[in-house]
Amino acid sequence: MSEQKKEGVLPAAVIAETKDAMQEVVRSSTEPIISMKKLAAAGVQYGHQMRKWNPKMAKFIYTSDRGIYIVDLKKTVTKIEEAYNKLKEIITNKGTVLFVGTKKQIQSVIKEEALRSGSFYINTRWLGGTLTNFRTILGRIRYLKDLEQQEASGTLDLLAKKEANGLRKIKDKLLKNLEGIKEIRGLPKAVFVVDPTIDHNAVAEARKLNIPVFAITDTNCDPDLVDYPIPGNDDAIGSVRLIVQTIADAIVEAKGGVTVVAYTKDDEFIAKIAALKEATKPQDRSYGPRSDYRSHSSHGSSSSYQSRSYSNSSSTSTSAPTASSTPTAQPVTVTPTPAAAPVVAQPVPVKTAPVAAAEPTVEKKPRAPRKPKIEAKEE
Repeated sequence: MSEQKKEGVLPAAVIAETKDAMQEVVRSSTEPIISMKKLAAAGVQYGHQMRKWNPKMAKFIYTSDRGIYIVDLKKTVTKIEEAYNKLKEIITNKGTVLFVGTKKQIQSVIKEEALRSGSFYINTRWLGGTLTNFRTILGRIRYLKDLEQQEASGTLDLLAKKEANGLRKIKDKLLKNLEGIKEIRGLPKAVFVVDPTIDHNAVAEARKLNIPVFAITDTNCDPDLVDYPIPGNDDAIGSVRLIVQTIADAIVEAKGGVTVVAYTKDDEFIAKIAALKEATKPQDRSYGPRSDYRSHSSHGSSSSYQSRSYSNSSSTSTSAPTASSTPTAQPVTVTPTPAAAPVVAQPVPVKTAPVAAAEPTVEKKPRAPRKPKIEAKEE
């Protein structure tokens, strides 16, 4: 029995390694959700130009640099943690979140993180009344599903070609605007907006229905219109991706999943950011004939110029000296050049335009004086 116990006891080194591994996996409430080092690496601190700012954002601005406002990252960390905990509470109470971001450069980010967290999204266009006229939106979603079912079953192929093409165009248009909310059943419990200035209709409808709004507020936004503002850069893809991933991590953690950005080490994240920047860095583009002209043309390279001058000198000289042979003096013969014949200037014929014949002058007759008008006398 004692031998079995001894066999079952693990060595102290293995226990220590297991504890270290568990500490890396298990999240601690004392650790920060996100650090200033990550935010600075993603460029969250850069705001708009000083002439494009909202005075209500002054409390979130740290300083200015070369005409650009710099956001205070300490306050950004505080606001992200506040929004993170609130979203966890909403998801725990079986609520849903709607991600909104219609800028072209962030459409893919919104879609990826919304699908990863199991949330709804709108990334192309905010249809007026998406929240306030929700019953009509549900009707269009049902019509979209009906058209998709008809196309899958082959019912559209039985119709006339013109009618079928018209229905397919309607389906594509509805799918473009309603793809992210096609499975929605009720109003969301929270709305996350990337830029409340661009998607102001979404913010206005959510406020009208008392739905909490989470938004990235740049230095040109109004933070009073948002319930949970997150001061930061809302234009750069890296900055938006970091904040959206952190918000999605709150939903994933509340559902029992594994986070991507939250509670991760700074060095690992900064290495990922550097690799992503290197992958998306534009390559050195050559402009065709111009680059070839500069690199391969004889006019642009000094080596070709030296070879050309060396060939000219070698053609004029009789023999090129070598390192092994001793130089010997040779007489130089100069042949006089014959004198050139004098050049006699030839007269150049000058072409003159023909003179036109003078027209005969016609004497004008003097004009006869006008007769004075005689007014009729009144009797």
